[in-house]
Formats: sequence, C-alpha cells, structure tokens
Amino acid sequence: MSGIRIRSLYGLTLASAAALPAYGIQPIFLNGNTDFDGWNDLTRDTNPQIVAANSGPGGPAGPGGFGVFPGSTPWPAPIESILVGTVNDPTGDAVFDKVFTPPPVTDPPTFLDNNGYPAGLGIYTAPGLSADFTVSDATPIAGIETVFWQLEIGSGSVPQALDTAPVLSINGNPSSVAPIADFLIINNGVGSSGFGPTTQFDVIYQWDLRGLGTVNSFEIEFSPAGTSSSITALQLDQSDQFTAFAAAVPEPATLLLVGLGGVVLTARRRRRED
Repeated sequence: MSGIRIRSLYGLTLASAAALPAYGIQPIFLNGNTDFDGWNDLTRDTNPQIVAANSGPGGPAGPGGFGVFPGSTPWPAPIESILVGTVNDPTGDAVFDKVFTPPPVTDPPTFLDNNGYPAGLGIYTAPGLSADFTVSDATPIAGIETVFWQLEIGSGSVPQALDTAPVLSINGNPSSVAPIADFLIINNGVGSSGFGPTTQFDVIYQWDLRGLGTVNSFEIEFSPAGTSSSITALQLDQSDQFTAFAAAVPEPATLLLVGLGGVVLTARRRRRED
C-alpha cells in the first residue's frame, strides 16, 4: 500500500495531516517539570533484567524466569524502564508488567490464561490467547497534569494494535477519564513471524489529569489485539503543565515523503469529557 491515508475512527474528529508524526516512537516535547520513561529493548536475549532472570535455575521456564510458550505463568518482577539496555535516567521509575490473574482452584490454568512472555522480537502474545499488560508509575511527578503513553507493536492479520482503548487508573482505582487524543500510525508489511507478515503499529495516547486532585500513582492497562504480536517498545511522558497534543508532538518536515514507504496513518481525536 502506498501513500498516506487518514481516516476517522469511531466518529472522532480528524486531526490535520500536518499534525501527524512519522512512524515510530515519537519524542514528546512538554512544558514545565517533566519525567520520561522508555522501554526499547524487550527481547529475551538483550534486556539485562530478562536475561538475568532467565539465567536462573530452570531457565526461562524456571521459578524465576519470565516464561516460555504459552507464557501463562506470572513474571518474576515488572520490567523497569530501560534505554538500550541501561537504566533510562535517575528519575525513571515506571515499570511495565503483565497482568496475572490466578485461576480458581477448580479451574486449572489453560493456554488461554495470562499470555505473554519475552521472545526473540519482543514481548510475544500468541494468536487467540488472552494477554493484559500495565505500565505504571508509583511516584509520578508532583502536580501532574498530563500523561502521554506510546506503544510500538508488531502484529499480524488485524487492522488494529489493541483490542480496546487502554484504561487509566488513578491512585489504585479505575478512572473514568478517557484519553483526549490518540493516534495510530501503521507501517504495513515491514516484518515477519512464524505466522506470516506483520504490521508495525505505533499507538499514542494522551490523558488530561487537570482537576483530579492529588495523583499519587497511576497505571495504564492495555490488551494487544487477539493475534500473533510482539511488543517492541513503550514510552511514558508526564508533566506538571498540560500541553496539547499538536504542540507536544513534532511535525516532521519529511512527513509527506513517508507515504512513499508505505505508511498509513490514522488520526483520532476526542474532546475532553467534563
């Protein structure tokens, strides 16, 4: 597929083409006091935290490992924010984790439960198996007013990256605050897996936290679409000053040229719900 196509999803207002970023995890430019956490090295062979855990007794399938197919065991610990295999920065304290729900004693675990484990390309989820993950920060920036979250994921045979919109929890409680902006950038046919060609998705969401009172912690829960997929990168940006999406995400001068490489961009905008 060639050229850039912009379409509206779920009746949301289209953003202008000039405001759309090029494919890939985006640098976010925020005003005020800011904090940044990134994960871009999530494979079983290169992430130092995963490698160390999987080197213990029993290997990846052992009691301290991150698991093997079908990945239905709990992770030994959340994955700390990293950048090229090192701690992102002294203030980076967010974590990425798999949601694990112990099945009832009368209902032994099956391949459909708690899917997700580090593989050769990233955090892998198998077709048809359930998988839920979280990105959380227990010590957000004081007076936080906005959060940006990005996910880069390779997926096969489906036109979306997530089953549903991510859910934000504040201070340990699910919040009714919906994202005020979300962008989906699609790069078709750039990878492959044992299940065929994959499509790379970069999903960007923003939340407006003004007027919510003191935010002592927050968590974003999400579910990859029900197909073979690999989470390859995540990014979390926060600030104590609200910045609109169009101002926070740069406008690359080469945006229109990107279409020649077969990138499809879908823009979605929501009005803030009072």
